Amino acid sequence: MDQERIGIIYMCGLPHAVYRAYETTGFVLTWLENNNVDTAILNDFRSAMKMEELVRKNVILAGDELYLAGQAGKVATVTSFTNRHGINARIAFNGTFIRNGSFEGPSTMLAAMQTAAPAAANPVNRNGSWTEIRVRRQGQNLGSLHDLRQRLNRFNVEMAGWAEVKEERRALGI
Repeated sequence: MDQERIGIIYMCGLPHAVYRAYETTGFVLTWLENNNVDTAILNDFRSAMKMEELVRKNVILAGDELYLAGQAGKVATVTSFTNRHGINARIAFNGTFIRNGSFEGPSTMLAAMQTAAPAAANPVNRNGSWTEIRVRRQGQNLGSLHDLRQRLNRFNVEMAGWAEVKEERRALGI
C-alpha cells in the first residue's frame, strides 16, 4: 500500500471506502491485519496515551484476562471500569483470590500483580509496565497493553488523516 502524506501525517493509503467504514465502526482491534498493513508501522511510533483511553475506546473490556510476561500466567481479570479509578480488576494467582483493586495506570496494576504472583517477582521483560502486562480475550492473546495502545494510537492518526483528506476533497469539490 502506498503511504499518503497529509500535512505531517503519513497514512497507510487504504481505500476511501475502508476509512468511511471505520468512521461508522470505530476502532477494530484487527484493523491492520484486515487491511494487510504490516504491523512494522507500529515500531517507530510513540504514544503517550493513558490507559483510560483504552477503556473509553473499548480496547480493554470487562472479562479480559491479564497476564504477566514470563511464567506467572493469568494474574487478573478485568471486572469493570470507573471514571475516577480506571480499571477494576480481580487479582488471583493459581486460582486463589488475592484481592480486588482499582488501577488508573499499568504501573500500579503491575505492582499489585507482581505482589500476588511470586513467579512474576523478577519479570523477564524490563521494558516497563505497558509491555509487562498482556491481555487475553476469550482465549485469544491480544498482546501487551503497549501493543494495544500502539494499535489504537495509529488508528487515531489514520482517522485524523482521513478527516483532512475528506476536507481537502470537499474543498476541491471532489
